[in-house]
Formats: sequence, structure tokens, C-alpha cells
Amino acid sequence: MYVVEPDAHGDERGRFVETYRRSWFPHGREMVQANRSDKQAGTVVGLHYHLHQADYWYVPRGRALVVLHDLRDSSPTEKAT
Repeated sequence: MYVVEPDAHGDERGRFVETYRRSWFPHGREMVQANRSDKQAGTVVGLHYHLHQADYWYVPRGRALVVLHDLRDSSPTEKAT
């Protein structure tokens, strides 16, 4: 897991934030899809997993509690949460 806190650049006209840069994730998988989901505070989203993709999360406001569980066989953190 990587945590990136991008710089925001702004003035009276608005602001600009770079939300993804490939070099931030040197060993990451290729990003092929981007989605946005707006949730109310306290919302729980169900368990899901991917066999051949990675998730890149962008939290523009507030905070997110993300629970990860390693399902990979023979990984150093196998079955760890």
C-alpha cells in the first residue's frame, strides 16, 4: 500500500491537484479505469476483490477507512488483515 498526499496549487480562480502519476507507484499495475463514488459519512461498502487489477483510491475530503486482507497464496502476508 502507498499513501500519496499530492500538492494542491490554487489561487482566486480555483485550484489544481494532480491525482495520479505513474511514478508514484513504481511497482503498481497499469491503471486502466477511473471511477468516482461519493458517500455519506459512516457508509460501509461491501467486500470485493480483483484478480488482475489494482485499486487506486483518491479521497478529496474527509477520510476513508479501508480494510485490506491478503488472499494471495504464499505471499509474505498471506491471510493477513
